[in-house]
Amino acid sequence: MVFHMDSPASFNVSPIIRSVNRHLKSSGIIIRALEKTVSDFHAIASATLRTYTYFFTFDARIPHYLLHAVAYIDRSPLFIPTESEIASIFCGTKNFEWLSAKSNAPSTIRSIQSITFDEMTYNGLWYQPCVIYRFTISASGFLYRMVRNITGLLLHSMVNFTNMSKLRDYLCIHRVVRYRLAPAQGLHLTDIVY
Repeated sequence: MVFHMDSPASFNVSPIIRSVNRHLKSSGIIIRALEKTVSDFHAIASATLRTYTYFFTFDARIPHYLLHAVAYIDRSPLFIPTESEIASIFCGTKNFEWLSAKSNAPSTIRSIQSITFDEMTYNGLWYQPCVIYRFTISASGFLYRMVRNITGLLLHSMVNFTNMSKLRDYLCIHRVVRYRLAPAQGLHLTDIVY
């Protein structure tokens, strides 16, 4: 993660990093680097690409210690879409107004650069395998709750439809699909490019 601060004075960064890390150690936060940047840099506005990863499972055997980081979906999927099926619907430059929660952004047009979707097996403490799905999406910018809306729509499709063509048909005719917003605990900001 990156943050910015303004300072009227120059200073040696090494003692600052050591001192701040000493105070943050108990919270699990570590400052790795402190760099001087241009005066108009902003940690949010200057990002050119953001990547979010959403972890979810349909497996009730998920260890309780993962429930803060992985969303448990209590309905079984009717199908598992391929990465290319998901990417064909969401990738590209589009107006995502329908997938944002009342954004006051000047524009709702966003460019989704890439989407990946895969599954991994997590072996818990008692060696009970649990399948966890990982949905990763990278874009130049996101609207408010856009990733959770896209994931919610994906999850809705997986548990209510038998393939992605039904979702594509709904979107082509601008028909409203009623779905739930994906739970927050599965969402992680995993990369920012400046």
